[in-house]
Amino acid sequence: MKKILSLSVAALLPLLVAAQDFKFNLGQRGPEIYEDYYGIFFEELSHSGEGGLYAELIQNRSFEDNTSSPDHWTAVGSATLTLTTDNMMNANQGHALGLTATAAGDGIRNDGFWGICYASGETYKASFWIRSDSEWNGTVTAKLLDSSANAIGQADIAVEAGTAWKQYTATITATATAVGGYFDLCLGSAATVELDMVSLFPPTYNNRDNGFRRDMGQMLADIKPTFMRFPGGCYIEGQW
Repeated sequence: MKKILSLSVAALLPLLVAAQDFKFNLGQRGPEIYEDYYGIFFEELSHSGEGGLYAELIQNRSFEDNTSSPDHWTAVGSATLTLTTDNMMNANQGHALGLTATAAGDGIRNDGFWGICYASGETYKASFWIRSDSEWNGTVTAKLLDSSANAIGQADIAVEAGTAWKQYTATITATATAVGGYFDLCLGSAATVELDMVSLFPPTYNNRDNGFRRDMGQMLADIKPTFMRFPGGCYIEGQW
């Protein structure tokens, strides 16, 4: 009944407007809009935050996007990937990635948000958390790859993976510019490990850790908004 009523009003509105005798005075100023009324409105739609303003380059970095498969992650070499829910690093993490490497060079690859873009000469901050029931000690190589999976920067990280979660970080400078690239983490020998919170950041706005993209952050700062409305939409409410 409400829907029918609203449609009826919408249909009658043009007739009601046409029946009125409207007069406009273009010389009279309208209400004043004060400067502090100008602000910005953030809505998390179509990756405007994750994959947009937020500078993180890895998609599904904590393996929570799909409970049955590690979306946006593929195996490198002969590696085997599985999602696990055991021995989480904290109560907020629901899944981690189990990686079994049968040979040196096996690992995981992320395709980012429609590919990862790299700029020649820019330095990227990589990090990941790792553990292993077999207490593996070895090398993890983090690689920046172009669209043809050619390495354009890498770092070898000495790792001692015990039963407790431990974070490792590295900085990698890109030797070429690439669009639609990838990011790899590869083990230096056969091992079974678990990974979580794999991250890769470009230089950020005001060089803030875990921060915004430089270009978008600067554009928002240049607007000089007096307020920001957040959250702006239904995404923040969850799936239900």
